Amino acid sequence: IKKIIKIIKIIGSNCGLEPGSIPNRVKKLTFRNQFNNNDVQIAPYIIPNSVEILHFISYNSTQRYDVNVIPPSVHTLLITNICHPLEYGSIPPSVTNLEVGFDQPHKPNVIPPSVTVLAINTSIEYLTIDSIPNSVKHLVFDNFKNEKIPPNCIPSSVEYLEFSNSYNQPIDGSFFKDIKTSNLKTIVFGSRFNNKILPGSLPNSLKSITFGFHYNLKLEETNIPKGVEHIKFNYIFNQALKGLPDSLTKLELGYCFDQPILPNTLPQNLHYLEFGYSFNSDSILFPSVLPKSLNTLIIGKNYEFPISDLPKSINKIIQK
Repeated sequence: IKKIIKIIKIIGSNCGLEPGSIPNRVKKLTFRNQFNNNDVQIAPYIIPNSVEILHFISYNSTQRYDVNVIPPSVHTLLITNICHPLEYGSIPPSVTNLEVGFDQPHKPNVIPPSVTVLAINTSIEYLTIDSIPNSVKHLVFDNFKNEKIPPNCIPSSVEYLEFSNSYNQPIDGSFFKDIKTSNLKTIVFGSRFNNKILPGSLPNSLKSITFGFHYNLKLEETNIPKGVEHIKFNYIFNQALKGLPDSLTKLELGYCFDQPILPNTLPQNLHYLEFGYSFNSDSILFPSVLPKSLNTLIIGKNYEFPISDLPKSINKIIQK
């Protein structure tokens, strides 16, 4: 392999690698589509210390990720299938971005405290207390089945939390280690989520919440914290807007929303309001419906009423 090459993909190889096989100038290395071959194992020190981005995609499920298989130069690591438990030290402390999938119990402290961005692709049952280090700020549960997340497994350090498309369990807050000290600012629900959020289940630190394709519950059942500033509802949502937090500055409504807006329903601090294609109510033309604070209004092409009748205080009106 020429020494000038910096990106290498090894796909479906049945040959073992020897020390020096991969040049020490390679920055990004991908192993792909090597299945269940005990004779093809990557031994420690085979991957050079120059590698910074390392991907094992549908790679040999018999591979054991012993200490020094992954070099200490790697900062971004992706492993899609792990059939042997990771041991302490398997993932070097240089790794900051980690995406991992495994079908074995996840031992505490295996993920080093250097990791700040973590995506976990596994069965929820394998998560335990201290599986996720306190350093993680961006956490994605990717491709989880519709299973309840074990209690006390999400640390207070997490600022961004995203659920898989399959997840549709009531939110009771039990999966937070300490909801009172949580730093969570953004939560994103997947496409199938359409369940209750129980009172006090989301931390007061939350600023942004995004609901997925199928969400369509009444806002009375949503229990959004008082400090939330941004809410996005997606395609299906079509419920009356009642009980929005006063702190809200940005509201996005999806394709199906077509409810009349009652006077003094929208928060008085709202700056940005977006309606989807289906919205066609003249209620927003009446006094005290759109707050004076509103700067930007986006409405769909289906809106039939005169835009010229909207309040003049709105700086930007877009029809799309």
